[in-house]
Amino acid sequence: MEGNTDFDYTTISLFGLGKLGLCLAALYAKAGKKVIGVDIQQRVVDSVNVGIAPLVEPGLDALIGEVGGKNLVATTDATKAFSESMVSIVLTATPSLADGSFSNEQILNVLKTLAKAFRTHNKAYHLFVTPLSNFLLRRFGIDYALAIFMPKNSFKFF
Repeated sequence: MEGNTDFDYTTISLFGLGKLGLCLAALYAKAGKKVIGVDIQQRVVDSVNVGIAPLVEPGLDALIGEVGGKNLVATTDATKAFSESMVSIVLTATPSLADGSFSNEQILNVLKTLAKAFRTHNKAYHLFVTPLSNFLLRRFGIDYALAIFMPKNSFKFF
């Protein structure tokens, strides 16, 4: 995207403020990006917004204290976060199932919300970083988005 000044990647929405998502969001914020973290748990959102780490991870308390409520803001409003960013990273939990596969239910729920927001906001483009393939993004009606995804064999989808 070099030379395209219309693509604003300075604001990132990150869905899932668990052990991986919160650490990544805080690091992007420390690097100077504006990060809108989205989580379904209000206590996580409130904690981040006052600069207190909602979970224990080495160094995270100091980092959230530095960026929480500043470059890193948290919300439960996925649509608003999407509308205010051009890059969305989906890092929700993928808990193990009894058969050893992973549940993608939380990822799929986020993608359904993002697909609706994508159609509502009529964006020409939006960068999605998700562990699911382009096929699943298209399943939710996102046809004109650039999707970056992890190897397709990382997860059992159905």
